[in-house]
Amino acid sequence: CPSLCLLKRKQNWLQESYATFFPKLFTRDYFGQDAYEWNRRGEQNGLLAANDGDRYPIVHPKMGTARVYGGGSAVLDMMCYTFGEDAMKRVINHYLRGHMYKNVETNDLYQSFQDTLGLAPDWFFDQWLYRGGYPVYNVKYQDASVEGKRMTQVTVSQVHHTDELTKLFKMPVVFDVYYTDGSMATTRQMVEKQTETINIPNPSNKQIAFVLFDPGSNIVKKVNFKKSFNELKAQALGAKQMIDRYDAIVALKNDSMSATAKRDLLIQLYNKEAYQATRSEIVNQLSADNSSEARAIIRRAIKDSAVEVRSAAINAYRFIPKDLEADMRPLLADSSYNMIVTALDKLSESFPENKSTYLDL
Repeated sequence: CPSLCLLKRKQNWLQESYATFFPKLFTRDYFGQDAYEWNRRGEQNGLLAANDGDRYPIVHPKMGTARVYGGGSAVLDMMCYTFGEDAMKRVINHYLRGHMYKNVETNDLYQSFQDTLGLAPDWFFDQWLYRGGYPVYNVKYQDASVEGKRMTQVTVSQVHHTDELTKLFKMPVVFDVYYTDGSMATTRQMVEKQTETINIPNPSNKQIAFVLFDPGSNIVKKVNFKKSFNELKAQALGAKQMIDRYDAIVALKNDSMSATAKRDLLIQLYNKEAYQATRSEIVNQLSADNSSEARAIIRRAIKDSAVEVRSAAINAYRFIPKDLEADMRPLLADSSYNMIVTALDKLSESFPENKSTYLDL
């Protein structure tokens, strides 16, 4: 009957989100933490884009594929982050064993939290499953003295539009303060008000290098957090998790620091970074730099072991510069068929007089 079909569509996330979530855990075990963080960022971006369109909740008959698959997987990730991964394993085990070969509803998962952990996560289910939208945070910090004690004082404001569908969000947030001596202070605080101030003690009076809000990007959100070139540099070089270093590199794109200082940093980062996403972003930014130093990195990227980096090197150009034509030719014999197609298209469009040669190759 129509009402039963509607119910099944609303609960579809309970199947497909898990089918997306567990391969992501396999990605972490097999390909490593960097690949896991990049996979998660893609899911988060998909959910943000979906909510920019219509703000349907995940538990809704019109939720759409971005919410059913990656969006729901991102929410399950946030459950692990919020309640603990070991606790979530117990919840899921109880939920699966208790409903084996049965139809399920979202409330059945909620009940498993109560049965297993003795808690009622109504606030989490309400904001991430039954309502739409996402939090937008404005973040800033200052080196302050509170009652005669030195503190890193972080101010967080929720600035997204609120109404009956999207309210203020309640989430535990980790704050990391990195110091110039290489040490770090961290705290985890519940953020739920319109504006909150978090004080992180600095008893040794250390110099702050940079501050991270939600290190590792566990929460689906948008953040406005202005940082200086020196802070971005320190974050890109020193943050523990790849996604935080990546975000700093992306932010460098719009920084007004001198081209030479930025180029030197990007080259240093290319030589340091192991994951393809960070190297690809560096290549994208260096492609606009015609210096011999930047060109040397582009030539290395063309031969990079990661196809994503090779792809970034050739796709960074609408038309391939003449001085890179000979370097790009070997991509016509690349191990990736997609790379060969891209190289043939780009080279032929950039140098039509050589098209026959490219086709022969």
